[in-house]
Amino acid sequence: MESNPTSSSNADTRDNWNSLVERSIAAWNSLHNSERGLEESMLRPWSNLDEFLQERASSGPMFWFFQTKEAFLSQKTMTIWSRLNLDDYVLLPATSGWFVRRDESFFISHSWHSATEPDPGGKYLKLLQHDLGQQEWSYVWLDWTCAPQHPRTEEQDRCFGRTLQKMSGIIRNCGFCWYYPPFEPRL
Repeated sequence: MESNPTSSSNADTRDNWNSLVERSIAAWNSLHNSERGLEESMLRPWSNLDEFLQERASSGPMFWFFQTKEAFLSQKTMTIWSRLNLDDYVLLPATSGWFVRRDESFFISHSWHSATEPDPGGKYLKLLQHDLGQQEWSYVWLDWTCAPQHPRTEEQDRCFGRTLQKMSGIIRNCGFCWYYPPFEPRL
């Protein structure tokens, strides 16, 4: 599992955060052909992920962690969301008038095949990767990979709660992909 959030060095945390911010601004501007650039003030005031989550978990515009196509297609098993893997993500706003585009982003709905992990062997991930790998898109949202999972910090828990409250918006504004295998009773 993930190490203690306070154990990472401040320089690494700041560098990872700054990289995520720059990548997110570039992604947003690319998605919208510079019609309306992502305002720097929406991401740059914070020096690390914890500050951002603390502020955004309770107020302000909602942002979603989207995994990049490259990161999604290169996984062997579904990767749990982690503050240590910020290079795999972009942050995209989920605010009225500022949202992802359906032709660039997928929301994936899937079944869970164990109580602690959705697809332990990567069997269904491979099917999703095959189906989505043949299409043009840039970002994917998948609960296990893009939302903080247990154990969560207090800020991550609030962010997760807001994510659940805003889920319908992300489903409505993204391409939708689902995979549910034939029913198998878990007794």
